[in-house]
Amino acid sequence: MSEVVEPEDDSQKEVTEGKPAAAEPAKQETPKAGVHKNIWTWIAGHKKVSIPAAVVVVLAVLAAVPFTRYLLAGLALSKNVTVVVTDTQTHKPVTSANVALGGKTARTDSAGRAVIHARVGNATLSISKTYYRTATSQVLVPIMSQKQPYSVMLVATGRQVPIAVVNKLSGKPVANAVFAAAGTQVKTDAKGEASIVVPASSTSFAATITLAGYNTMAV
Repeated sequence: MSEVVEPEDDSQKEVTEGKPAAAEPAKQETPKAGVHKNIWTWIAGHKKVSIPAAVVVVLAVLAAVPFTRYLLAGLALSKNVTVVVTDTQTHKPVTSANVALGGKTARTDSAGRAVIHARVGNATLSISKTYYRTATSQVLVPIMSQKQPYSVMLVATGRQVPIAVVNKLSGKPVANAVFAAAGTQVKTDAKGEASIVVPASSTSFAATITLAGYNTMAV
C-alpha cells in the first residue's frame, strides 16, 4: 500500500515567514546617568560660569578642613601675636629677649612682652637671650584675635643680679632704663627694678645705664 504524503500548506508557510521578528526593547538610560549627562552638558556650555563656581566650591571644601584652612589663610592673613617671657627662678619679666616667630623678630619690653605680626597658621616660636637657655615651641597663629598671650619661661644659666634705678634728684624710680653689662642688658620696670643675669664666674663687671632724656651713667 502506497503512503500518501500531503503537500505543505503554502498559506500557513507564508503567514509564518511573513510574521515580523520581535523587536528588542530599547535601552533606557537610568535617571542617575541622565542627570550626570545633563550636568556635564550644561558645564561644557557655560564655562565662564562653571569654572569660577568650581573654584569657589573647591576653596570652600578646603576651608572646611582645619589644616588646609590655615594653609590658605596664611597666604593672605597676618595677625598680631603677643608673647610674655618670664624667668623661672625670679618669676620676673625677662626684658630685651629675642623673640622669633614665622620669620619675624621682636624684643621683649620692660614687662617681658613682645608683639609680632605673623602669618596665620602653625609656626615655630623661639625665645633667646644671653645667659639663658633658648626655648622653642610650636604655636598656632589664630585666624581670629588671640585670646591670651603665649607665656614662655626661660631658664637662666648664669647668676642673677637684682638692680634698682632711681632719679638722683627726685629719688623716684626710673622706668625703662637700659642697664647693660657683661654682653647683655635689661630694662627696668615701673618700680625701676630689674634682674640681670651675668656669667656665674663673674664677681664684678662694668655696666652702663641709659635712657632718653638722661645722661648715660657708668657704674
